[in-house]
Amino acid sequence: ERKAVEKTELHEGLLITMTGASIKHNQVVSNLIISIGPHLKGKSCSVYPSDLRVHIPINNSFTYPDLTIVCGKPELLDNQFDTILNPSVIIEVLSPSTENYDRGNKFFIYQQIHSLKEYILVNSVKSMVQVITKKEDGLWKFETITDPEASFFIKTITAEISLQEVYDKVDLLMAS
Repeated sequence: ERKAVEKTELHEGLLITMTGASIKHNQVVSNLIISIGPHLKGKSCSVYPSDLRVHIPINNSFTYPDLTIVCGKPELLDNQFDTILNPSVIIEVLSPSTENYDRGNKFFIYQQIHSLKEYILVNSVKSMVQVITKKEDGLWKFETITDPEASFFIKTITAEISLQEVYDKVDLLMAS
């Protein structure tokens, strides 16, 4: 993978080629990094874009989340410094072609990460954010926010992010 021409993810032995993202997708990722960054000042957490790989040893999977927040010292797979084992929050920006995968198989794989506390799905074409939080009993709580005037909360870093910030400069589909 480190020498590959194409970016791929490994999911339980199956290679999945990653395609390029749209301008909407990239604008949402950029907006999220800008919005999350100030909330990390003075905290032992960092936010990383999609070139940081996550390894899930229990099912031998490697993924490239759109954003990864790591709290505490990053645990690395090896001395190459490009693969982490301990994400606290994973954020995936949904595109029409990836939404089912990100909501389905990918989420089941991510649930095997012991350090993961929140999985956040952000739609790139309409105003919708889903925050999935791991509760103390190990069950996952789902909260969906669709009001463009509302905000969502990332509990792990105590950050409230408005949907207006997330979708700044993004031409969204209007509800029918």
